[in-house]
Amino acid sequence: MAAGFIYVLVNSTMPGLVKVGKTSRSPSERAQELSGATGVATPFVIAFEHAFRDVDAAERLIHAALEQRGKREAKNREFFRAAASEVIYIILEVAKPESQNAESDGDTNFNNDLPLAWADLMEEALDYRDGRGDTFQDIDEAVRLYKAAARSGSPQACRELGNIYRFGEGVAENYKEAIEWFKEAVDRGLYECYIHIGWIFARQYHYENALKAFRMFFKLHGARSDNCGEYIHYEIEQYVHICLDYNLSIEFPQFIDGARRIILERVEPRLEDDISDTERAELTRVRNILHSTILSAPVAAEQGSPSLNRSHQLVPDSAHPLIPDSTPKPRRGLFRRLLS
Repeated sequence: MAAGFIYVLVNSTMPGLVKVGKTSRSPSERAQELSGATGVATPFVIAFEHAFRDVDAAERLIHAALEQRGKREAKNREFFRAAASEVIYIILEVAKPESQNAESDGDTNFNNDLPLAWADLMEEALDYRDGRGDTFQDIDEAVRLYKAAARSGSPQACRELGNIYRFGEGVAENYKEAIEWFKEAVDRGLYECYIHIGWIFARQYHYENALKAFRMFFKLHGARSDNCGEYIHYEIEQYVHICLDYNLSIEFPQFIDGARRIILERVEPRLEDDISDTERAELTRVRNILHSTILSAPVAAEQGSPSLNRSHQLVPDSAHPLIPDSTPKPRRGLFRRLLS
């Protein structure tokens, strides 16, 4: 996230056009720089400027809103055929959620309460995805509309595309494509998608990457909800499985309550079955660990945790074998099979 200014420039030799861009310097410096370029007959004049804590996200949303209104003069250019007053209104609307967040918890999030340029596209995509009303179900058309919404700046569209490819919903299942869309959603501030990335890595046995993604989810999204264990309990269950199988510390016990209860509901009845002593010992170990998380204190690992990149950046799949040598192996490897 980079701070900076959104500026609106006008030029007397370009009637009806405004230039809307961003800069980390002062807008006056940027205007002078542009005015000095070859081919500019008269200098640019600053019509408006506004400071943003996340200037990249702000510019993306402002451009998307203007493009949705058909104001962009040429593709991939910062010139728009619009009145300066209309552009200024959009900038101030985009600035509202940032100023509201600054007054609350200091977290910038552009996902809500905006004059969303993509709202109609998202509704239409859902019509085709679910076959709502008189609309024939058409996943291909839903994907096309979600991609259009994503191009307009929607983080939610990126999330929905990730889920479509993750579950093979009317398309070929494609984890790689799903991760790319989830990463794009994360880049746009939709941090809940870290948990979906972690789920995919866990399914592929890329446990180090899965743990990094889960940690990012708990730190950036989980802290916003005391009930996130119930919210996406299936993905969180994958995190718990990894910790239990590899005898790792459960680092965020306060967020796993929903998943903990679900696993216990399957573990405890199995202990009443006629099972081997080895299986009983493994399930008893798991039950004791899960009960101890009620105290919201990390469970001490009996073996060392894997050596992870503390920046928690996601590493490409090819950088890790399926189970890295640095990762502790399951003590008995039974738990996941016993509950599958």
